[in-house]
Amino acid sequence: MSEKYIVKAFNADELAFEAGSRLSMNVVMVGAVSGYLPIPKETLLESIKALVPQKMVEVNLRAFEAGKQKVEES
Repeated sequence: MSEKYIVKAFNADELAFEAGSRLSMNVVMVGAVSGYLPIPKETLLESIKALVPQKMVEVNLRAFEAGKQKVEES
């Protein structure tokens, strides 16, 4: 049986840094896989807003979008 996998490589640390904090690298990765998840984008964004400290919300939203965009363009 042959299975097909899609592998996309990029520098998530760099995208997180550009978004405002290297600590948001995990959110970059959530954005990157979001198109493959059965969870609506808005649900993921609302979760970020609810779970991330207020001072880091904008950074994490930018990180999410950066990861999503990177995968979509490659």
